[in-house]
Amino acid sequence: MAIDKGMAYILSRQLASGEFPSYITRDENCADLHIDGTIFPTILLGISLKELMRGFPSLQSQDIELCLKNIEHYLLANQWHPNVWHFWNKTSYFFYFQPPDIDDTVCASTFLKDTYPSVKENIYLFYFLGHRKGLFKTWIVPRIRNFFSYHGFIYNWRFRISPLRAVKYFGSTQASYNDVDIAVQANILDYLGECDQTERIKNYIQGFVLADKLYRDKWYHRELFFLYTVSRCITNGISFDQSFYKKLAQRIQGFWDEEQEIYGKDILDNALAIIALRNLKYDVDQKSIQSIYRAQCRNGGWDNFTLYVGGYNERKAYRYWGWSCDSLTTMYCIEALLKGGKEY
Repeated sequence: MAIDKGMAYILSRQLASGEFPSYITRDENCADLHIDGTIFPTILLGISLKELMRGFPSLQSQDIELCLKNIEHYLLANQWHPNVWHFWNKTSYFFYFQPPDIDDTVCASTFLKDTYPSVKENIYLFYFLGHRKGLFKTWIVPRIRNFFSYHGFIYNWRFRISPLRAVKYFGSTQASYNDVDIAVQANILDYLGECDQTERIKNYIQGFVLADKLYRDKWYHRELFFLYTVSRCITNGISFDQSFYKKLAQRIQGFWDEEQEIYGKDILDNALAIIALRNLKYDVDQKSIQSIYRAQCRNGGWDNFTLYVGGYNERKAYRYWGWSCDSLTTMYCIEALLKGGKEY
């Protein structure tokens, strides 16, 4: 019943364009929300929904198929260039202010690769992007070191941006021209799979988890989202050392809060932890499942929680803390409830 109500809520929230509304907030508690035209929550929701369709065929319906088709049309309509995306959609002022990035591109490509095979052509982006110690940089921007190769020349010309615009963007936000972020690397690994280009990414993630390093990422403030993404890589065929799986599960289980009866600090953290543990074939505390049921709103959905952060630096009048999407929270809660079942 709760799952049916949640799915009905998600379907009711999709706009005619295919987008799921997302919000920008000035505080971590989502007390001050403003609608914002972003594509990333819609991409993540689509990836989760497709995952559930593969694992639970009984969910299939014409309404869900139409929802996925609308997401596909929305993504194709909001490409920066063919097979390249960034955070905002074309209705936003920031669409021409921010350069495209590899995170949105690989996540959109992950969603589209089954139905839109031409996204596989963007593999050339990974030869074009600058990298540091085998890890790929976040921003798809012109780089001098790649001007002297065929693909580098083509992509430098395609993704040329005004120097003044670049100075303004990288100068007024916390973004850096040479950003390399661990959660972004996990999304790249999930998309590219096991190959020569991802060997160093896999080793980096494996070393990070096994060494119990402190999690820090410029954009994703939730470590459990990173751990969830790594678990998704495993379900999609990425293999690690045997010691890694147990350590990864222990790191997730370490977020258990007995007092609140959830993993992490809120329901979104809890849902991500449940999904990750079940992807690893580990049991979850049933109290965490009950907490999700109790948190469901009367309309069938779950509340807004920020998933990623960013915004202007040192300009308090325009400073925002992060972004949220209640439809995405609801999608992750539904996935957690389904995968949390003992039969999964």
